[in-house]
Amino acid sequence: MKYTKEDLYALTGEEFEDFCLSNIKNIAPDVYNYEYNLDGSFDLIANNGTVAIEIKHHKSIDIDYIKIFFKLLSLTPKIKVFILITSGKLTKRADDLLKKEVEKNALSIAKIKIVDVEELITLTKNDKINIKQIKVAKKRSLTQNRILTISSFVSIISVLLLLFSFTLKIQKPTLEKKIQNVELAIGNLKDLEVQLNDIKEDMQKTQKAKKIIEQEYNKAKELEKLTEQQIESFKEAIKSQSWYDILLQNALSFILGVGSSIVATILISKYRQKKTLED
Repeated sequence: MKYTKEDLYALTGEEFEDFCLSNIKNIAPDVYNYEYNLDGSFDLIANNGTVAIEIKHHKSIDIDYIKIFFKLLSLTPKIKVFILITSGKLTKRADDLLKKEVEKNALSIAKIKIVDVEELITLTKNDKINIKQIKVAKKRSLTQNRILTISSFVSIISVLLLLFSFTLKIQKPTLEKKIQNVELAIGNLKDLEVQLNDIKEDMQKTQKAKKIIEQEYNKAKELEKLTEQQIESFKEAIKSQSWYDILLQNALSFILGVGSSIVATILISKYRQKKTLED
């Protein structure tokens, strides 16, 4: 399998250091008996204290790093070989300073070796190299990208469905308009009731007419009662929400929340990884 710089950048700082140490014999064949440097000036000390090894998991090595390294080397004259293993490359300013310092300190410093990202990628083509850390990081990065894509898609769909459900709710005022019309009709019926009462008093002398008026009056009262019941039903329908609407909104909100949480977790992880490489 062919590996790239991006695969190396997917390594955490600990994974990159572990990769370098597990392949130190291939990266720096002349190194033996290395150990962690307890005083913190360099990462590793090897060959009876004559070799210093620094491992930097950064995308670029700027001039400030080179100045620090040469300062440390000037304070430890026993070191004759300095090896910098990095997942990045030296900037032009850093490279120019390195060449200048090497020329100036040619007698005191026997050798300086830079193993950058290009050399490390070349080494991964060697069957003798242990690349388990890169495989793990590459697989993790691919999995994160897939989860990020799926979670983003699910979140977008959930937002769209929620907006659609809200749109359906917004259309409900048409039902309220119908209720207003019914209330207006009730008002007209009440006016009719008043008029019927007047007619009823004027036609008391005619029994037949009286019965007719009473029948009309009773019909009007029944119609008024029925209409009031319909209004209450309409109002309850507006206030209430079907189990389907409640289930849909809760399900969509849950999916959106889970999707957003996954997306945020992966983005934060990738941001921290990028920040580590660039700082």
